[in-house]
Parts: sequence; C-alpha cells; structure tokens
Amino acid sequence: MAKFKVWLDTRGKTTADKKYEFNLTVRACIKSDIIYLNIGKMTKQQFERIFTKKATDTYSIEYREKCNGYLTKCENIYSELKPFSRERFRELFYEKDKQLPGTLHLKGLFEYYIENYDDIKQKTRDHYRTTMNVLETFHKGLTVGDITTDFLKRFAKKKKEEGCSQSTIDSHSRNIRRIINYFIYEVKLIPKTYEYPFGKGGFSIKSFFPKKLVLKNDEIKAIVELTDFDNPYQEYARDVWLLLYRCNGINFVDLLRMRWDNIKGEYLIFFRKKTETTRKNNIKEITVPITPKVQICWIS
Repeated sequence: MAKFKVWLDTRGKTTADKKYEFNLTVRACIKSDIIYLNIGKMTKQQFERIFTKKATDTYSIEYREKCNGYLTKCENIYSELKPFSRERFRELFYEKDKQLPGTLHLKGLFEYYIENYDDIKQKTRDHYRTTMNVLETFHKGLTVGDITTDFLKRFAKKKKEEGCSQSTIDSHSRNIRRIINYFIYEVKLIPKTYEYPFGKGGFSIKSFFPKKLVLKNDEIKAIVELTDFDNPYQEYARDVWLLLYRCNGINFVDLLRMRWDNIKGEYLIFFRKKTETTRKNNIKEITVPITPKVQICWIS
C-alpha cells in the first residue's frame, strides 16, 4: 500500500515569520516507510492558498497541476519498482524525464538513443552518430518504414561501390539493427505491424574478419636491436613498444592501467579493459611471466 501527497515539511521549524519558506515535498507513505521528496520552497500562507483553499487564479491552478504530475510520477515508479528500494525510488524520482521522439524518423531515433542510452561509451556514441549522418546523406528524411530488406541491400551495395570496407558496412548495419531492436523491444515505440528487415528471410549481416597486418620476424628483430635514435623520446617509445609486445601484445590502455598490485610473484596478472564491457561471460585474466626481457623494458 502506498500513498503520495503534496506536503509542506515544517518538521523541526517553529518560526513565526510569515515570509519563511519551508520545503514543499511529496510525502510518500510506502507501507511503514515515509519518504520526503523536495520539489520546491513555499511559505505556510502560499501553501494554504494554493493547496488548502485551492485558489482559482491561473498560477495556482498550473502549480497544482505541476505537483499532481509529481504524484503521478511517484505512482508510476512505485508500480514498476519490484522489489521496492527506498534509494532507487528516490533516484528514479529525481531522474530527468526523457521525452520520447514524436515521430519514427530514423534520425530522431538515433539522436534519442545516443543521448539517453546509458550503457555505451562515448566512442560508441560517436560511431552511432556517424551511421546516422551516413544514412542522412544516403537518403534524407528516412523513417523506420523505409528500412526494409531491399533498402538495406541497396545501402550496402552503394557503400561498397563507394569504396567502403565490408567491416564498415557491417558496423553501420549492426547500428541500424540495434536502433530498431531498441525501439521495438525496450522503448516499444515502433508498432507491431512493422515488418522486421533482419534475420531469417531478411537482410543478413555478414561476419567479416579482415586480415590483420603483422610485423615479420626480421622487422621485429630490427626494432629490438635498434640503437640509432634522434632523441631520448624515440628510445623511450621503442621501449614502451617492446614492453607491450613482450606482455602478449597488450594495448596501451592496459599498460596505462597497470598498478604495482598487478604483480603477483613472478607474473603480471590483469584484465583487458576491452573485455570489461564487451563480454558478459568467460572474462579471463591475462597472465604475463615477468621475464628478464620484460624487466629490462620497464627499468629502461
């Protein structure tokens, strides 16, 4: 059982000053728990005029409607918050309301997702923005209804003809699929009558793995044995490269995150930053033996 009411919080205040402002709150009584959610400031006289006597001037009516919106928000949060959490209830109440797109224009859906979806990095947001711009250039004013199997095939063919790599085309297609899935299954803005263009019988996104360019053994040896440097910075850069190479080819970001407590006996043990957000299962530690060659790299 939960009750929500607009309440002037005068607890602990005994001032007789008529101009003194108290906290205007939503008083949430949820079972045996009472939560006060501040929504403004108001004097006793203002509260009595607007909420007790229900003044009929435009300002008072609009202010009551605004506060009724807070009550409705509390009811919606409570009905969906299972199990109930006092901290999470307060957090959701103060969370800024997200205005859903008013149309099914693809650009608007992309913009909403980029601005409001929390579990993606800035680099990923930038990539979605690139896909949005590419689509707008290809066909301005696209709506969800325009994204059909035939459209996706034409889009992929055109990008290929323009010299885009297969991996780039696939990444744009995956972004389009993610946006459509998000507004079908999570936000539920796209109507059920929409004919889904991906999957069996529709457009298939290829699994393309481009060939990686690697250094040959003699090229690696030349770097290791390099002694001719124009300045100390070049030698330092070579030493950093060697350390990355001898630590199983780790990334720069993994090296920058390295701490002394990553040293466990005769090994460096750490997690790759990349797998922290890209993998949910089978996250493995990287173990690097601290060989004399590794020690030389970081000592130098």
